Amino acid sequence: MSVQRTDYELLRRIGENIAGFRTSAGLTQAELAERIGVEPVSVSRWETGSRSPSVTVLYGIARALGVGVGDLVDDSQGEQAEPGVLALERVLARATDAQRDLVTRIAMEVVR
Repeated sequence: MSVQRTDYELLRRIGENIAGFRTSAGLTQAELAERIGVEPVSVSRWETGSRSPSVTVLYGIARALGVGVGDLVDDSQGEQAEPGVLALERVLARATDAQRDLVTRIAMEVVR
């Protein structure tokens, strides 16, 4: 597979994931754009795979949608996780590093 083909597939996957998480969150392209400080046309271009968001913007998108950056890149968004897992992922996506570390330590103690 060529690098160009791989790049296209990655852009398409990221775009599909942005669109999927955005609609799941009940947001329009314009509302997501406003939350992250870009023009709505940028969101449209990302979702169609015609443009790529910068890494910094990708983090902003993830935060605005309550997901991790990895969720935007991952090709398994269609798989259904348990509601509690999704809720925890959304909370952790907004948490600071220290808060994530604390939650991880607590969870490790609980499941021992």
